[in-house]
Amino acid sequence: MEEKVTHSARPGYIILLTLMVIAAIVALLTTVVQQSFSYQRQARISIEKARARMLALSSLEIAMSQLSTVVIEEEAQKKEPKKEQKSEKNETKDVLEPVQKWLLKVLPSINHWQTITLEEEGLEGTVQLYLACEDGKFNLAAFKQQSMPEKEAPKEPQEDENPKNEQKKKPEKSKEKGALEALDELFKKVGDVSMYEAFKRFMTDYNRLPEDPTELLRISYFAQLKDRLFTPLKQDQRGLYIMDLFTFRPQATEKVNPWLLTASAKTLLGIQEKKGAADNAELVKKIKPEMNWETDWDEILGPRYGKNFAAFDPAIQKVFASAFEATAFSVVSYCTVGTVTQRLYAVLEVTQPDKELSPKSVIFKVTKLYWL
Repeated sequence: MEEKVTHSARPGYIILLTLMVIAAIVALLTTVVQQSFSYQRQARISIEKARARMLALSSLEIAMSQLSTVVIEEEAQKKEPKKEQKSEKNETKDVLEPVQKWLLKVLPSINHWQTITLEEEGLEGTVQLYLACEDGKFNLAAFKQQSMPEKEAPKEPQEDENPKNEQKKKPEKSKEKGALEALDELFKKVGDVSMYEAFKRFMTDYNRLPEDPTELLRISYFAQLKDRLFTPLKQDQRGLYIMDLFTFRPQATEKVNPWLLTASAKTLLGIQEKKGAADNAELVKKIKPEMNWETDWDEILGPRYGKNFAAFDPAIQKVFASAFEATAFSVVSYCTVGTVTQRLYAVLEVTQPDKELSPKSVIFKVTKLYWL
């Protein structure tokens, strides 16, 4: 009697098919969950990036508040009758007093990193600021004549080329070393390249002044310093950074404000500063309308900087400004929200105060902004 093959005796393809469907569903759900987490992470990063960017722009307001001095002109002062002319001595004291107060406020905020932590809801983040005075940097725009390639002057015809007349010729004067050359000698010892040569090559290739020191990166000779442009959070032993050492301000002079030298400028000049809150208070009292650094340096800045005036190269001595002037500052800002950090570099310049403010007010505005 033949056995009949029933349906139940066939292989269990239904179970196999069911397992395959379940595996496909699990894979699909896993993909959906992963995509969901990925989108959430991207959305969170995008929000943090936007907040960090807004915080970086807001950090400029913090910097300007540290540099600005707001004096409101009261109505009573406006209506007050003019007093008799004061003596020249009193006038000088009144003119210098706002400068002394302003400098006393600014000195603790410059040439070092500040960390400000925000913990309010919706404003969580960290702001790190580095302020430096543009007038305390070396202005390469003022050294244009020292860096332009010199054209050979046509030779004038000689009346008599007899060797006997050589004794009558006046000896040529030796070319006096310029400030840029003197600075370059110091820079090459630690920077490994010649700033003078890089600047000269740029002027030769482009026949114009660069807008800022970063444009020198167009010169392959200078490209090796691309990682030493802006002051980082962790500085190395050399402590020289191009944007903290040099500036380009075509309308400014070559003079440098020795009261507000940047950290890189001090390092280049071999200055080891010793300062404190009490030292600042004593220092600002010694500002005069016109300084004679040959006699005043060793008394005023010598003890603070640990270097006498005679120790500087004569070409560099001429660069120190005798009158106090501070019209622009640079800001390096690192702003972190969550895991995202936005960095920027900005230049702040003095602007005219509003009508409701006293002319004694010192107000700054943003004139340049770079995202790093």
